[in-house]
Amino acid sequence: LHQLTSANMPCVQVLRHVPGAQTNYVGTDNRLGTRLATEHLIERGHERIAFVGGDADTSVAHDRKAGYLDAMEQAGLPPRLLLCPNTKVASAGIVQAALLADAPPTGFVCFNDPTAMGAMSGASRAGQRPGHEVAIVGFDDIGDAAMTFPSLSSVAVQPQALGEAAADLLLKRIASPGGPPCRIITP
Repeated sequence: LHQLTSANMPCVQVLRHVPGAQTNYVGTDNRLGTRLATEHLIERGHERIAFVGGDADTSVAHDRKAGYLDAMEQAGLPPRLLLCPNTKVASAGIVQAALLADAPPTGFVCFNDPTAMGAMSGASRAGQRPGHEVAIVGFDDIGDAAMTFPSLSSVAVQPQALGEAAADLLLKRIASPGGPPCRIITP
């Protein structure tokens, strides 16, 4: 990014931003999304809610964990981070183990939909039915989320709107490269 900015090359970071980079950025409000997902479970009576996945050192992982932690702190509930790679296999194993332990979570807020799909599998392996004995919420609302049984609840990010905003911003920067970096966050 330093080479691009020093060469005055128009660029737009999309979805993940590099901290400290003085470039244009378009992304979704990851912190708000996981806060809302966590609040959704709290409003339904869950008190033992775990966050699953998000062990990567990316802006998205930091923001999604922060949203979960914000909601848990505001509700006065102890957080439980089940950090693992954002894969179905990893999340299935960590959720199964968590559900077989003492005082298991009754709800899971997952880093993304594949992580949530793995969590659903892990819950089933632990004898818990997703949507019945345990609640699971994903993030990104990918097409496959509707194909699970039961259908996965997920935070929608509207990828087409993100792509359009990024393309519009890049075209503006190509036409007029000057000016301070622009940051667009979609709900």
